[in-house]
Amino acid sequence: MNLGIGLGVTNYLRVPTVALDPDAAIAALFSSGEEGAWYDPSDSTTVWQDAAGTIAATVGDPVGRIDDKSGNGNHATQSTSTARPTLQSSGGLYYLDFDGVDDYLETATITIPTSTDFSLGMGFTYLSLPADVQTALSWGGYVSNGFAFQTSKQSATTYKIRLARNRTTFVDGTLNNIGDPYVWTVENSSTGAEGRKNAVSDLSSATVTSVGSHVLSLGYRKDSNSQWADINLYGTVAINRTLTAGEIGDLESYLATKSGVTLP
Repeated sequence: MNLGIGLGVTNYLRVPTVALDPDAAIAALFSSGEEGAWYDPSDSTTVWQDAAGTIAATVGDPVGRIDDKSGNGNHATQSTSTARPTLQSSGGLYYLDFDGVDDYLETATITIPTSTDFSLGMGFTYLSLPADVQTALSWGGYVSNGFAFQTSKQSATTYKIRLARNRTTFVDGTLNNIGDPYVWTVENSSTGAEGRKNAVSDLSSATVTSVGSHVLSLGYRKDSNSQWADINLYGTVAINRTLTAGEIGDLESYLATKSGVTLP
């Protein structure tokens, strides 16, 4: 059992904590130079209409670039104007609206140490059910040492949220109501993977092994079977290490604030 000391109030249980400064809590996750990325559509200084990052995006504009706030410079871009998500806002919340047809943003190759340890947090809403699979985020798709975070059709009426690697290693959780925002966190290590939906354990335990050096894609799975996602994306954090209980709580609280989710 982990004991984490963060920027807010923490405890030994994986209960979301209240950070004094949510942005500072997320920045602290990268304070030792950890590789990864952090995207926040609500930060107007990080969203741009063009891939070069010269034309600021406002609500209703296409987004050709979102800056990485982790300090790693892993900005996600889209050079094709027709394949850009749109910056939208509702109820004071900001998100990237991916159309599920061809929209995606992508980084250059992110080179990280060969390691089983990584953590991922996302606040997003699936807007429609896929005929087969939709991928909200992929770090190398299904290629060697890559993974994808996606919905997967299990039957005519059953869908799962899935962390997948190489098509054969899966960690599944339940997907409830389409159109509702969710906060998903996944932590992977050599001993297995733990996933949480809205701060409650949900994904079954299984290891996804190491993450290699790949591009990170938002709204899309980059491999021979391209799978776009019809989603609203409120925020994403990916980091090349496991997190303490307190850090997981801070991450979930941060993403819940961004996506309008009420945590238990």
